[in-house]
Amino acid sequence: FFQAEDGIRDKLVTGVQTCALPIFLNWIRYQQKNKLLKKSTFKPFETAEQVARVLRSSAKIKQLELKISISPDTSIHQYVEPFRILLHNLVSNAIHFTEHGQIEIGMAEHEMQKIVWVKDTGVGMNKRQVENILKGETIISSTSVDLRKGHGLGYQIIKDLIELMEAEIEINSQKGKGTTVQIYFN
Repeated sequence: FFQAEDGIRDKLVTGVQTCALPIFLNWIRYQQKNKLLKKSTFKPFETAEQVARVLRSSAKIKQLELKISISPDTSIHQYVEPFRILLHNLVSNAIHFTEHGQIEIGMAEHEMQKIVWVKDTGVGMNKRQVENILKGETIISSTSVDLRKGHGLGYQIIKDLIELMEAEIEINSQKGKGTTVQIYFN
């Protein structure tokens, strides 16, 4: 596995135990053997660009525009790999539940907090679906998009990463209009 700061390894292992094997393997793919997990200062624009490069072909198949609204000069002090995995899962979910329009990855600073968001023009969720996600329920379905269902494990990983990074999540969604997921970093 990999080395981590005190207490962090336990959070990672506990979060991963609840995941299905494919999601777990996706997590491992981003890890480097024997890498020490510690915070560092990096440019989230570059991370967003990397995620967009990986997922752009999936978006292109659906004729979705991937837009990055992060200043190239902005930096954040955080765990790099968990941040990348978080963005990857948020954008992947947005692509999965969006049939037309765009997906935006953005970042702003407000009162010493960094706010990262992923906004889509997808099918959206009703209030109950959002509450279920935030409570840890695992079924996310959307019958209006090719009868597809999400198993919710992507959001479980997102929630675990948010806890690891000591951040907060806010989900604003409207059925038929899209979803904005905001992550608040101190």
